[in-house]
Amino acid sequence: MGPRSAIYSGLKHTFDYSGRATRPEWWYMHVAWFAVSYINNLLNSNNQISRSEGTSEIIEA
Repeated sequence: MGPRSAIYSGLKHTFDYSGRATRPEWWYMHVAWFAVSYINNLLNSNNQISRSEGTSEIIEA
């Protein structure tokens, strides 16, 4: 089972509680979740940095 089919199968059976996930489904879903979370954190940290600079200028004025 490749990464694409494992992620698809994991998403397809997300709310199916009658059984267990295969090892590739479990690992690839965690890797995909980590990648999405990492990208989300990168995007949000850039926004926070720019907001911090604007906030400090408002406070100084």
